[in-house]
Amino acid sequence: MKFSKMIPMRILTVHNSYLRRGGEDAVADMESRLLREHGHEVECYRQSNKVIKDMSAAALASTTIWSQKSKGDVGSLCDTFRPDLIHVHNTFPLISPALYWLAAARGIPIVQTLHNFRLLCPQAMFLRDGRNCEDCLGRLPWRAVTRKCYRESSLQSGLVASMLTIHRAIGTYRDKVTNYIAPSEFSRQKFITAGFAKDKIHVKPNFVEGKEDPVWTGRDGGLFVGRLSPEKGLDTLIDAMKLIARSGPPDSANHSFKLVGEGPMENVVKQQFGGCLLGQSHRPRCSSCSDRRATLSCQARVMRHSAWLPLKRFPAAWQSLRATTARWVN
Repeated sequence: MKFSKMIPMRILTVHNSYLRRGGEDAVADMESRLLREHGHEVECYRQSNKVIKDMSAAALASTTIWSQKSKGDVGSLCDTFRPDLIHVHNTFPLISPALYWLAAARGIPIVQTLHNFRLLCPQAMFLRDGRNCEDCLGRLPWRAVTRKCYRESSLQSGLVASMLTIHRAIGTYRDKVTNYIAPSEFSRQKFITAGFAKDKIHVKPNFVEGKEDPVWTGRDGGLFVGRLSPEKGLDTLIDAMKLIARSGPPDSANHSFKLVGEGPMENVVKQQFGGCLLGQSHRPRCSSCSDRRATLSCQARVMRHSAWLPLKRFPAAWQSLRATTARWVN
């Protein structure tokens, strides 16, 4: 159904943003903007992980499981804004699943976008030691605690596992969420396998905001866009670039492949790619591209996927750039 044929609604979007801005943050902003452009009234409630550094461990633990503050904040917004619908992107860790209970008590439909697999896996991406791992799929997530899957900490992994176990037990995810949005059929099937009701999960891929057709001539080299972390496949990319460098002119691979992003592997990537690591801050404009990443994708001949393909989640970064890139490689 097209937005133009829908009755205008009042929509409250809820999102707990990350320390480093990523695809989920971008999608939350883009969807709010898109809804407004099509006549809907949108109010946003945001919490940021930047405040965690000032919280005690006990306060963070209790907030993760049940945040009375966020529940009260959203309740006040509901009193003044009177939303027809609440759309949730991320509640972890500062907003908490208490939000779902608030919406249910007030009779407000609530939709949750499943940007990752957090509700099934404390690590959120089904990855362990550089490999796919689904040992907690459809089971109690105690293995994540013993293996320190979340931030390499038994304590923090235990906190996430406790949140999931408690809210599964009291029916939060089963009874208090009206519908779920999955970015792909693959993702939808994972949640169904874990026991989620299949008629509650609907597929809506991430979308592209591009307004002009790309030019395919005059391209050269490659581009990586994404968080600089192991789960994005950077080790494989680095090994491939070393192999190309050994078989071609000195530093040919490094000089023809650019990277845009930040993350824990930044120092490792700098050692390999040097000045070809552009970070996130340098964003000059051009007539046909909305930002630096789009500019570079218009120039690149190939683009490296910035995530593990077996999980088939199609992150927002791919969708926003694939329309301007000549060829994608895995």
